[in-house]
Amino acid sequence: MTDPRELRRALRARRKAMSPAQRIGAGIALAAHLRQLPEWSSAKRIAGYWAMGGELPLLGLVAALPEGAVYHLPV
Repeated sequence: MTDPRELRRALRARRKAMSPAQRIGAGIALAAHLRQLPEWSSAKRIAGYWAMGGELPLLGLVAALPEGAVYHLPV
């Protein structure tokens, strides 16, 4: 699948097919993975999103921000 629009549609459909519990679990796993990145502990600004429409929730990421880091949301 090389068309970015088709890829987005396919990924959106896969996320929406997940149960809320599966999405929460995937969000927790994603947050744990991101916290393992070497850049995480020194990050001062972290951009993210507030989950909507079947997106993975990132509350586990927000709850574990490095000291002094700021979480930025799109407007």
